[in-house]
Amino acid sequence: DLVPIAAQELTTFRGHALALGLSDWIDWRTGSGYRSMAEIVPDVERRGGVFVIAHPRSVGDPICTGCDWTHSDVQPGPARRVEVWNGEWQGESQNEEGLALAFDWLNDGHRLVLTAGTDHHGHGLADESLGFNVVWANALTASEILAGIRHGHLYLSSGPVLEFEAVVGATRLSMGDSLLAPDGSAIQWVARWRQSPTDARVELIVDGGVVGERSTGSEGTHVWGWTTPGARWGLLSLRAADGSLLALTNPIFLDGR
Repeated sequence: DLVPIAAQELTTFRGHALALGLSDWIDWRTGSGYRSMAEIVPDVERRGGVFVIAHPRSVGDPICTGCDWTHSDVQPGPARRVEVWNGEWQGESQNEEGLALAFDWLNDGHRLVLTAGTDHHGHGLADESLGFNVVWANALTASEILAGIRHGHLYLSSGPVLEFEAVVGATRLSMGDSLLAPDGSAIQWVARWRQSPTDARVELIVDGGVVGERSTGSEGTHVWGWTTPGARWGLLSLRAADGSLLALTNPIFLDGR
């Protein structure tokens, strides 16, 4: 059941990015005499690839030269996918800051997809709990998995199962879906989880702020009612007792973006 997916990491002095789904060469050189990153992004997408900004708030010089994302023309510019969980949650990738940046971009009106990457460069097993992309796909093929990532039909997890939907009238929305919901619409945010540590907590985040939370137990379901006008997007996070992220859904959009 292993499906290999070709990809390339674009490693520049102003940040790293992923070109998922492409086996041909992408010239990643930027600067004088070369393309800008804002030109590279649509080139990857035109070829059928998925462009992902990697670990945008990682430590930079002198610890990791070029690891933080400083391309001024892609903030996020034409990029629509960003890695918010890279390696160990509390590690040098500064994932909490990267997630906060993604929330800022979402609040700026961008329709984004959030992803995870292990960035594990060794040949042995990693010691830390790493985040993986759990993708809803129509088939176990590279093209369908990439389609799921492209449209935000995925959640990120180091093990727990986390499901999320919004119910607006007769419409049910899943991660990555978008609806133009009139102000004042009655919204039900539905969370389901299992295989969770018993001392974890699940958080409902709307427009970047935590508006509801509860302890999880190993499995459960919870529904938050929401009638406050102006909600634009929402997602779920599942966190351990020490605050480390265990799972994160992609957003559901209510402003039609």
